[in-house]
Amino acid sequence: MRHIADTRLAGFGDEGAAKAYVGYVDSIQIGGLEFRGCLVEVLDQKRSLGEDGLIGPDAFQDFLVDINFPDQKLSLSPLPKTVGAAEPPLGLRSEENDPVQLHDRYIAPEMQTYERFYRFDHDILVPTLVNTTANSRLFLMDTGSESMLLSVDFARQVTRVHHDDMTTVSGVSGTVKNVYIADGVDIAFPYSRLKIPVNNVTALDLSGISNGAGTDVSGVLGFTFLWLLDIKIDYRDGLVNFSFDPHRMH
Repeated sequence: MRHIADTRLAGFGDEGAAKAYVGYVDSIQIGGLEFRGCLVEVLDQKRSLGEDGLIGPDAFQDFLVDINFPDQKLSLSPLPKTVGAAEPPLGLRSEENDPVQLHDRYIAPEMQTYERFYRFDHDILVPTLVNTTANSRLFLMDTGSESMLLSVDFARQVTRVHHDDMTTVSGVSGTVKNVYIADGVDIAFPYSRLKIPVNNVTALDLSGISNGAGTDVSGVLGFTFLWLLDIKIDYRDGLVNFSFDPHRMH
């Protein structure tokens, strides 16, 4: 790997951004796919969360990404063709070498029940309904987060909140000092019929996530929520589908 430039990475925690650098690798092979000439971010080992590496699904944004947690499968398929639009070459994408390509959102007939999301850098922010169908709030979809999280300020608006001395929350930026637990809430979305009750939700200060995104983030759809679902992501048009089947849980 060739060192390109120093950088810093931030996430959950109160110890500040972690040291990292951008490196160049000749080849990355994922399953039956091989990508050449890739830029990767390398994290200081002291802040590693125990994994050998992380692959954000936006690396596959040229495809319709299907993350099937019940069946433990990741598959890539072609995106719906848009009328009159040139098909770009397929490849592995990264923030550093991605040109901005503006276009009108295309919602294929089979995607009418997909949720519309907003993308901030590599973050997916999904309009989410919490205990109400009146107003949606933006939630970060993050498989790297172990659990469902609420912003403590927002949690106090929708349910009761208590200080939690038993739960430890850590991330790339270290350990979170003040952790709370919120009474149960109902999570739903504007376009799909999915509605899931979540009990004893962890709540904490998400101002660092909000500041990084440049908009208010009221919660995080973490792994304890997402592992129940078959998730399809269309990065090109900002669409995501959550499919829940209780008979497919393993």
